[in-house]
Amino acid sequence: LAQPTVTPNRGKLLTSYLRGTNSINDLNTAFTNWGISDFAHARFGIAHRPFTYVTIDPYGLPITNSALLILPVGTNGPLPLVSVQHGTMVLKTDAPSQPGSGDIWASVFGSYGYAVVVPDYLGLGSSPGYQAYVHAQSEATCVVDALRAGKSLCPSNNVTLNGQLFLTGY
Repeated sequence: LAQPTVTPNRGKLLTSYLRGTNSINDLNTAFTNWGISDFAHARFGIAHRPFTYVTIDPYGLPITNSALLILPVGTNGPLPLVSVQHGTMVLKTDAPSQPGSGDIWASVFGSYGYAVVVPDYLGLGSSPGYQAYVHAQSEATCVVDALRAGKSLCPSNNVTLNGQLFLTGY
């Protein structure tokens, strides 16, 4: 497989939209339903913004991929950024960026005041083709490029980042 190269379009934001919001009460109910309310208590509501961006496939060719940006509602000041790499999924429709889907841990981080990027891996969400399952290189490029695109989306949502970056998941 070709080594990925940095191209001017890697991480370029293509589309985004507001999918919806969750109040603090909505989130705390969800945390209770997921059995994590003993340690997860929302401090902020959150907004969900799926987006598409340019990344590269395992051969180093440009490809469109999708991701989810979760932003806390009602915070003051610059926010830290966290990327949540989700676990195993089979269906494209289960990817965090897709309607009716999401990531509970990403929602927890968002409700604590973090800006959160959750990349769909290649072949999931609105990405064409098949999943490059447990292909570390393509999963890493999806994360890096989704972070680039997600960061570029923050200013148009009146969000300033503080320069801190946290990574969690696979």
